[in-house]
Amino acid sequence: MTQTALLPLLLLAAACSGGASDTNEAQADKLDNAAEQSTPEAAEVLEQQADAIRANGADGAMGQPGSTVQDAMAKAGEAQATNATGAVQVPSPTPQSKQAVPHGAEKGNPPPKTDTK
Repeated sequence: MTQTALLPLLLLAAACSGGASDTNEAQADKLDNAAEQSTPEAAEVLEQQADAIRANGADGAMGQPGSTVQDAMAKAGEAQATNATGAVQVPSPTPQSKQAVPHGAEKGNPPPKTDTK
């Protein structure tokens, strides 16, 4: 999976409360958990927002659009996507292999002579 494909999974994990109450501490804990599974750039954004939630509280429910948690996830995704070093490296194409040529004909080697006695 690419790193950008992991972001929706992290968002889903953060949105699922798993029976925990929708308190500021629970929201901050979800962001910390998402940060542990993220790239360093995204993790920094998520951890800073988790600390801010613990200090100042959060706006809206965790899964609600425009909530503090949703905004943090969006900002983390942007941080992850804009960083070139955190991007998944696309492998360079491998050189095309040569087709096998019998008896090395590409080098001018004739096929071996066989006795037909």
